[in-house]
Amino acid sequence: MNGICGIYESRLKKLNPRFLSLTYEITELFEFLDQITDLSCLVYQPDTMIYIPFNKEWIKEKLYIQLRCQASPPEKTVRI
Repeated sequence: MNGICGIYESRLKKLNPRFLSLTYEITELFEFLDQITDLSCLVYQPDTMIYIPFNKEWIKEKLYIQLRCQASPPEKTVRI
């Protein structure tokens, strides 16, 4: 999933070379993904030793989860 974000971020940098820092909304990333006509992700399954293809919606779901976790810091555990 980091690779997919990296591709989008590289594109943003090419389109905006004067900016030192870029931010984007997840909806913008998803719009970029929607422009790609054939997008899937092969995920290795160690128990069966085969790669399983997953579609664009699965990729979006995994990206959403990953980016949400990055955006919100983990809760601190306090021991009493």
